[in-house]
Amino acid sequence: MHKVLTLILCLAALSQSLLVRADAVSTVYLCIGTEPDWRFDFGPTAGQYKYANQAEQRLSGRLAENEPSKAWTWRGKSLRQRRDLVAELRSGTCDGGGGRQYPFSIAISAADGKRLSGCCRQPETTAQPAKNKVAMLSGVWLRLNPSGGKNARDGFNLNSTGRASLIGMRHMKAAEWRLEGDQLMISTYLDRNLEPVVNRLHIDELSDSTLRLSGAISELAGSYEREATGKVSGTVSYRQRIALPPEALVEVRLLDVTVSDGAAKAIGEQTIRNGGQVPIPFEIGYAAVLIQPAHRYALQVRIVDQGKLLFANVQAYPVITMGSPNRLDVVVQPLGR
Repeated sequence: MHKVLTLILCLAALSQSLLVRADAVSTVYLCIGTEPDWRFDFGPTAGQYKYANQAEQRLSGRLAENEPSKAWTWRGKSLRQRRDLVAELRSGTCDGGGGRQYPFSIAISAADGKRLSGCCRQPETTAQPAKNKVAMLSGVWLRLNPSGGKNARDGFNLNSTGRASLIGMRHMKAAEWRLEGDQLMISTYLDRNLEPVVNRLHIDELSDSTLRLSGAISELAGSYEREATGKVSGTVSYRQRIALPPEALVEVRLLDVTVSDGAAKAIGEQTIRNGGQVPIPFEIGYAAVLIQPAHRYALQVRIVDQGKLLFANVQAYPVITMGSPNRLDVVVQPLGR
């Protein structure tokens, strides 16, 4: 009887060990799709599936490889599902939108009957020396934004000095960012409410090319790709001998002004809080992929205090294309005085 009991306990311990190992298996493929956004990350015996705004599902399953045909099948399900999720992975160039190419394509038959298609890649190798996480985060990160139209993208620029700006998000602005452990903290605010809100985002994945963030209530959560960048820099000043209020905001926006009778499209921006007195330096990073040589770009500069517009540029300040500079000094004029 004692031997039987010992055998049962050993089998239970082995079973638990196998379950832990299956759950802890490292990811082999990272897959995404749009319309709406979905994500499926999976390895040999475990996977994570998230569709639009639905809760993320953790799955257990198995990956079967068929090397001669360069095709793989992953089949699995969560404890709450009766039907399997089946994914067919194939090697070959996949167009991920926005000019980005992936080495694999995938077709998914989800447990609820949805049929999805998208692109996959493998994660960056972790065999390289560890890098400073702050340095790795600095730069321009973009993600696909289906609600903005075909191949539309939004994201943010994290300046190495701790300043932050948003790209393609008109209703919201960013001021600062910092790193706390495995959490990325980005301070944002709305035009109607100048009090900043701190967005706490957990860093699920970070490499030279990929950033994946999760957050229960932040619309900044998602999967981002690093973009090649350029920058526009300079100073903001005015000629009047008056001091700026201590809570004044300096807003510098990089706009695509190609369409003269339409709304200008923001390519990048920087909001400077407590910037001191003029001249106030600025630097806007932008994604090079968003710049088209035949388009015209210009700066829009405003100084605002508690929602009241104090200064703005009256003169046009073209930048980047058609022989225009990437560094310039902007002089703003007083308004409402």
